[in-house]
Amino acid sequence: DRIQVFGERTTVDLRLDLKAGWNMVSVPLELADNSRNVVFPPEEGVVAVYTSNAGSKSYETPISIVPEAGYWVAVTADKTITMTGTPKTTWTSSLTTGWNMIGSVCGTAVSVSDADAFTVAPPGSVLTNAIYWWNPDSKSYETATSIVEGQGYWAATTQNCNLTMTAPTPP
Repeated sequence: DRIQVFGERTTVDLRLDLKAGWNMVSVPLELADNSRNVVFPPEEGVVAVYTSNAGSKSYETPISIVPEAGYWVAVTADKTITMTGTPKTTWTSSLTTGWNMIGSVCGTAVSVSDADAFTVAPPGSVLTNAIYWWNPDSKSYETATSIVEGQGYWAATTQNCNLTMTAPTPP
């Protein structure tokens, strides 16, 4: 089982199965050390990590890795990176008009049509038919109808807005 309980603190293991080349990922965990080189260690074959700055429409090398953001991670060969942290099952992020890289939450996949789990203020600002993930096997973008733990996404917005994502409670 991937869940461990220590007193009041619960931690989970997150496995990111990276393919040689570029991968679009997210890390829906609160980590003891979320600095880029600790989360994505160069000695593990990670050669580049970028996130998008929607405001300047540019890529940046992040200093720290946060749950609500998506990241491009390049590796030299297929690699599994496992990290342990406190699960982030909900977050709110401010998005800018245009394309934004977003992350996931820990746990059950979030349907972009579930207004309780994928909440946008003002409503309708995120185009739920314009959310894409990068398939590293086919090296192409695919339309996403759900936000899956550990994947990163491009989301189109019509105006500045706030997106709150909450993992649904499993049945």
